[in-house]
Formats: sequence, structure tokens, C-alpha cells
Amino acid sequence: PLYPQFSTTTTGSSFKAWRDAGGPEARAICCYPEEADFITAHARLIEAEWEKAGKPENTRVLYSAHGLPETIIKKGDSYQWQVEQTVAQVNARLPEHLQNHEICFQSRVGPLKWIGPSTEEAIERACQDDKHILLTPIAFVSEHIETLVELDEEYAELAEEHGARGYDRVPALGDQPDFIAALARVTVDALEGGNGLKPPQGQPICPGKFGRCPCLEAGLKQESAA
Repeated sequence: PLYPQFSTTTTGSSFKAWRDAGGPEARAICCYPEEADFITAHARLIEAEWEKAGKPENTRVLYSAHGLPETIIKKGDSYQWQVEQTVAQVNARLPEHLQNHEICFQSRVGPLKWIGPSTEEAIERACQDDKHILLTPIAFVSEHIETLVELDEEYAELAEEHGARGYDRVPALGDQPDFIAALARVTVDALEGGNGLKPPQGQPICPGKFGRCPCLEAGLKQESAA
């Protein structure tokens, strides 16, 4: 899996499936939410889409990530926090006219309360504020049903229904060169040393309150997380 931000429901479940299937000891990259080339890739795609859209004024960038039930976060899952770190890094790389932004969460299902705001709510709010919407899938690295249908069709229709000034969707990272460079870097770094978890820059980044971080669960040394 290529999930940039760790969650027990994604990378964590993949690690478990590997173990349950009898997979041997291996080097496991848990996350890379602040990897420099990964951040650059997002920033460049956002700027490129804004230019492609005709450089609209009064733009709001909506960073849409897959949602999770609140109960999972409360149990110590670091996913939401890591998404916020990614967005902070990307936003800092963008020019001032693209720094108006909001983080939102899509794909809510079932009766449980999910983390928010929802992408639907963020779209409606942007319309009320008379913003041109530039929506980017911040936690997805490839195109699939939740980008091609949910973002491109369902949310585009929602934006139109609410009178959006405009709606454009930034592509997923795909084979963007900076993203490929990011994957290469974290892979090469993971080859150093023996098998086991390979956190960013060699140490856990999650604050201690996120006890479901696999590195913290494994007791890896934490020096700089706050």
C-alpha cells in the first residue's frame, strides 16, 4: 500500500494481513506525511490545476481525505493528525492567493459519528462564501472510484447545485515525478539497517497520545514528536 498517512484501518490492516498470511519479516514503511518531494508534488499539482482553470480569483483549496469514525481517532489513531501535518506543509509551499483552505473528510458511511467537517459541508460553506473551489485528494495517491466518481461527479454536482463560483479538481499524484522521487527516497532509506518498521527520518513523528502509532507500539525511540 502507498498510504502517505498512517491509520490502523489502512496501513495497519495491511500490515496485519501480511502477518496473518505468513509474510516473512520485512522492512515496513509506516508513513511519509511530510516527505519533502511528496509535499512538493502536491503543491505543484495544485498550482498547475489553478493555472489550468484560468487562475480564478477568490479561490479556496479544499483538502479532502477519506474520513474515519471518531471512535477510531479517540482510540489513538494518528491519521487525522498526520493529514493535518501534510496540509500544513503543502499550504506553506503555495503562493498567498492559494492559501485560503479547509481540510475536509469524504466517504462517510454508517451510523457512527465521523471526523469532520465533511467534504459536503466544506463545499457548501465555500459556495456560501462565494469561493472558487479547488479540491485536492490529499490522502489518495491514485485515481479510483472515490476520486473519479465521488469527487469528479457527485461533489461537482453538489457545488453546482449550491451555486459555486467554480469547481476544479486537482489530479491524484499518480506518476508525478516528485511523488515518484519521494517513493524512491523512502524506499532507499528503508533499506538501511535490518528488518522492521521504518518511520520517517528514522524515528516516530506522532505525538505520544497517538498510542496506535505502530512505531510507538513497538517502542521505537521518539525524540522530536510533540
